[in-house]
Amino acid sequence: MRLLRTKTLEFEEFLDSQLPTYAILSHRWGEHEVSYKEMRRFQKQHLGAKNEERYQAAEASGLGMAKVKNFCQKASSNGFDWGWIDTCCIDKRSSAELSEQLTNDK
Repeated sequence: MRLLRTKTLEFEEFLDSQLPTYAILSHRWGEHEVSYKEMRRFQKQHLGAKNEERYQAAEASGLGMAKVKNFCQKASSNGFDWGWIDTCCIDKRSSAELSEQLTNDK
């Protein structure tokens, strides 16, 4: 399972047997949702940036990235190091991954 580190906005993959505790964003989808591909592009563009710089870049990148940043900040302030957002943690280009995530017990 792919999770988002709340302090760095970076992905990490976990086996089901090694899943840490994580927060889940429950939200209504809008027209500016960030996809997995867009999130990876953002991560590559800001590789090596300090955490606060990434948060600022996310805020400046538009509504979708601001939503991701706000979720991660809130989850982190509530003690969660990891978060899961369906729109950007699932690579929807992979039908196998999409199917697995949609049937996975969270």
